[in-house]
Amino acid sequence: MTALIAGSTSSARGQPPAMTVAEIRALAARLRDEPRLALLLDYDGTLAPFAPAPELARPDPALLSLLDTLTRTPHAIHIVSGRPRETVDLWLGHLPIDIWAEHGLWHRNGAGGAWTVADGAAADWMPAASEILAEFTARTPGSFVEQKSRSLAWHYRMSDPELGSNHASQLRLALSAALHDEPADILVGHKVVEVRPRGIDKGRVVRHVLAGQVPPPLIVAIGDDQTDEDMFTALPTSGGSVRVGSGPSRASHRLADWREARSLLGALVD
Repeated sequence: MTALIAGSTSSARGQPPAMTVAEIRALAARLRDEPRLALLLDYDGTLAPFAPAPELARPDPALLSLLDTLTRTPHAIHIVSGRPRETVDLWLGHLPIDIWAEHGLWHRNGAGGAWTVADGAAADWMPAASEILAEFTARTPGSFVEQKSRSLAWHYRMSDPELGSNHASQLRLALSAALHDEPADILVGHKVVEVRPRGIDKGRVVRHVLAGQVPPPLIVAIGDDQTDEDMFTALPTSGGSVRVGSGPSRASHRLADWREARSLLGALVD
């Protein structure tokens, strides 16, 4: 398990090896006594299963209990989500944890803390992107647009799988052509195509956690999609990265699904 903690993140994207039950327990035992541990945890697909609509993925009592228990440890807990700050604040704002919304654009430090926004997050491109997304929504039954403060997400989880996949590919190309001169990035996730301000990604969370920390904490980042790869890439050589679910990743290890992710976190407090 040493490789998971030291120099674990690869510069190449391959299929990380799946962790066995024994390895999950060994990692939890290793991290349990770590004096300076920071956990960076994605939400959708990592702590909770995907839902047909974003508002249906609210945390269940078991997850809330797990997170509450983790706050009673010395570890620093960061939820790093792509969701709007209003949603994560409603669901998790009562917990004394750091919360990051819209892939690191917004940050709230501890329960009841004020939200702060990253500097330089341009949004002039949003009307043009919104027009294109509206066109594809009209052509794709079951799809819809989630508008955030400075990003847009086109969800097609409830669409016909083949039609949704084809239109997602076409949408990515249409957005790339329309926004090629704009400070915006296009992301393809699990049944979602998202446009966000350039320079805003989950890697900035890693840099924030490390800033001014002497000695630096041991950071373990856990996530399930392309947006979490930014965290993995930004980790120092001492950090640990875990991909949840299948697919190519820069992480060194993999958990099968959100259930195993919860098992790992639960073992930290057993």
